[in-house]
Amino acid sequence: MVAASMARGEVYLAWRDRREIGTVTVSSSDPMIWPDRSADAAYVHRLAIRRVFGGLGYGRAILEWAEGSAQSAGKKRVRLDCVADNAGLRHYYEQAGYAYAGDAERAGFRLSRYEKPLFGGMT
Repeated sequence: MVAASMARGEVYLAWRDRREIGTVTVSSSDPMIWPDRSADAAYVHRLAIRRVFGGLGYGRAILEWAEGSAQSAGKKRVRLDCVADNAGLRHYYEQAGYAYAGDAERAGFRLSRYEKPLFGGMT
């Protein structure tokens, strides 16, 4: 899946002072987790920060960059998911303005789905 995302140009690296800080994948669909296939949404996956940069706000900055990129592409919302029993990560996304949008099942894992409106609100 990562190789396919890379081939489609959906994987991004964040850099600072010539050092890789983290990565995120932003795609235009996620039919396995979000079967409604909303064309007005961008889907964030695999947000990851190198441990040495953890806790410094880079994760939030990368997430905000993904949101801005989605907004520039005309999207009205950003969607993402995480493992449902990861309370810390769920709280992280909620603090970033994402609203819980139900659970989904994938490969035996229960995932919590989150969504954030762009352009000042969803229509």
